[in-house]
Amino acid sequence: MMKTEASPLRAFATLRFEGDALDISAVTDILQVFPTLAYRKGEPFKLGKRGLEKVGQTGYWFLNTKDLVGTQDLNDHASFLIERLAGEASRLDRLKALVETEALSTLVTLFWFGSAGATPPPVSPRLQSLIGSLRGGIETDFSTKGRDPGAVEGRAA
Repeated sequence: MMKTEASPLRAFATLRFEGDALDISAVTDILQVFPTLAYRKGEPFKLGKRGLEKVGQTGYWFLNTKDLVGTQDLNDHASFLIERLAGEASRLDRLKALVETEALSTLVTLFWFGSAGATPPPVSPRLQSLIGSLRGGIETDFSTKGRDPGAVEGRAA
């Protein structure tokens, strides 16, 4: 994978599954990683540092790579998600079946913040393919320090 900047100031990725019939343990078992946040429809959960309690309007399984990947290279964070999604032969097929039967939506968001004038990294074609096969989407939130607000914007991949 191509590196566009030696050391971005910050980079991470998130993976989210949502749906009324979401089986949290099934997603966790398939991906072999515990979510950063997960709750079932109708289940109370706490949000933020203050612990604001809310009730889930739908099932939610969310993973943030920020504390799981030890670099600021967005490609490393994308690779972590790729490994979770398709690391073993049957993993992706099992995940596709779950997404289909539970009518789940899938979304990856890529976050990257670089030095002034840095070029944002490209979105991994392999990650695009995997998320596309789950009928999901990829959003980006790319910006640079001291940037012109119109110069580098998030986009759907």
